[in-house]
Amino acid sequence: MLNRIYAIILRYHYATIRSWDRLTDFIYWPFIDLALWGITGAYIEVSSNGGIQVLDSLICGIILWYSVYRTQGDISIGILEELWNKNLINIFSSPISISEYRLGLLLYNFLKLIMATLMASLIAYILFGFNFFKLGWIIAPFMGLLALFGWSLGIFVAGLLFRFSTKIQSLAWTIIWIFAPFSLVYFPREILPYWGQIVSLFIPTSYVFEEMRSVLHGNQVIWNNLILCLELNLVYLGISGLFFKSSFKAALNRGLVKIY
Repeated sequence: MLNRIYAIILRYHYATIRSWDRLTDFIYWPFIDLALWGITGAYIEVSSNGGIQVLDSLICGIILWYSVYRTQGDISIGILEELWNKNLINIFSSPISISEYRLGLLLYNFLKLIMATLMASLIAYILFGFNFFKLGWIIAPFMGLLALFGWSLGIFVAGLLFRFSTKIQSLAWTIIWIFAPFSLVYFPREILPYWGQIVSLFIPTSYVFEEMRSVLHGNQVIWNNLILCLELNLVYLGISGLFFKSSFKAALNRGLVKIY
């Protein structure tokens, strides 16, 4: 039911606009990351006598990485806040189904992602004169594929929270960084040791960041890589969805009040 999904979107919208912590996420962390890594990239560029793509690659990688980081974090922390506020019973005593709740959370998450990306792009342009949108229309599939992986991880962590409650809440902030080295955000695949290169082949985000660097160097996109990325994402999203559904059913059998 669209009205129920819209209700979930409104619920998180009101929580966001009334929280300085959430609002500062749009500016503070993009500014810190872009300033820190942008200055680092500028130093590398100068010290390496003109590696013209180093700074662009770092800044573009940071902005696109937010597509994964924000989508995963917002979903996981969204569930955590319901646990902290003891609000799950209130939500699911209403006619809202778990599918409607999950879809509403995903849609609102996607809207926040667009706003965060625009803000990060503006900061990158002000600080370094980097135009993120020079990549062109390929930004849309890049962000979509990265968001899919973030959703998979976010839904998986949400399933863990339904099973183990806040005892494993640190995963909401840490799980994404396990995949960061194998996502090839700041460097190409060949930099990793051999075993790390094999692992990266099973991480969907690695294909997006490899293609990002290729586009920055003026090359054509290899669509087979993006198709493989999509296939991996759909597999992981399906597995996460089934795990989330079974975890929620287990929580219902125990009683939602017991997972606080």
